[in-house]
Amino acid sequence: MKSSLPLLVAKRFILSNKLRSLFIMFGIAVGVAVQIFIGILIDSLQQSLLDQTIGNSPHITITQNDGEFTEWQTVQEDVENLDQIISVQPVIDGNVFLLKGEETQPALLRGMDNSIEKSIYKFKDKLTEGNLPTSENELIVGTDLQEELNINLGDKITISTPVNQSSDFEIVGIFDFKVASLNKLWIITNIDSAQNFFQASDSISKIELQIEDVFTAPEIATSISESLSNNSLSIANWQEENEQLLSALQSQGSSSLIIQIFVLASVIIAVTSILTITVIQKAKEIGILKAMGQTNRSSSRIFIWQGFFMGLGGVLIGVPLGLGLFMAFNIFATNPDGTPIVEPYIRTTFVILTGLVVLVSATFAGVIPARQSSKLNPIDIIRNG
Repeated sequence: MKSSLPLLVAKRFILSNKLRSLFIMFGIAVGVAVQIFIGILIDSLQQSLLDQTIGNSPHITITQNDGEFTEWQTVQEDVENLDQIISVQPVIDGNVFLLKGEETQPALLRGMDNSIEKSIYKFKDKLTEGNLPTSENELIVGTDLQEELNINLGDKITISTPVNQSSDFEIVGIFDFKVASLNKLWIITNIDSAQNFFQASDSISKIELQIEDVFTAPEIATSISESLSNNSLSIANWQEENEQLLSALQSQGSSSLIIQIFVLASVIIAVTSILTITVIQKAKEIGILKAMGQTNRSSSRIFIWQGFFMGLGGVLIGVPLGLGLFMAFNIFATNPDGTPIVEPYIRTTFVILTGLVVLVSATFAGVIPARQSSKLNPIDIIRNG
């Protein structure tokens, strides 16, 4: 019973002024809610930005330094067996001109392998009509290019290279990347047709890779370079080519961390201040407990427990409040077409960690008033009444 006395006294102190205790817990809850709301919002913005910029783009690219990439099948097999590799996409591409009647349009002809349905670019999901190119000299084009040249499924167009090499292709599908530059510039065929058109035999331009964690691209690129041990290959990652994007993502993460640190500091200061006042208000009760044999260590635990219970109450209120705020934001903050501005990206580990950090911080906030209570002299307190 003696060991549980600080716990019972802490509960009594909290319940002796329920309104003040609820007010403190609500203050902590607001801090937790702000941390969760800001954290989830920035995580969602980062994920949305990544999806829009490099979600359907290669994270690592392997090219041949000296001429044609001829031994690409061996390289493809080697990298497919490495950890964290999601997709391996051989590509052959080159600048061409589209000729339809008197219309001439520059474009980038890209040939993908036979697993195009499982490619990095997910063309199957991007198709608005038609099918993927599987037979020789079949093409899919973007919606913007379709409108500009007024072409439709089944139409034939002539593709020419800058050196006047030309061939006719049939339009079998229309895709929409929601990016005007890609919809207007890219034309996609199968890898065999592209190799025949460019007279490239069995060579390709590059191998494009996607990985699980985009922020580990430099480390994985280094690992690939070491495993291949081929000095004639050049291995680049998206961070080298998107320094501004990487800087923006890092700035978002830093701003989120700074906000959370300040919110956490305010929680600690608030709990410490309230419990310090409680030590003064409950000095007589503490003095009586000490006169009855309670040790300084035991009396100190009263305020540690108070900090714990206040933090626990704040976390239990704040976590659902923060999640609710984000869901409400996503309902009312929408694009003109009614879709959310950002797709929710909620990391359970972040929510749990935020709650635990606040709980530990609120408990730790009771240390200063606990030390103050241990210094109280029961004789002086009782004498001075």
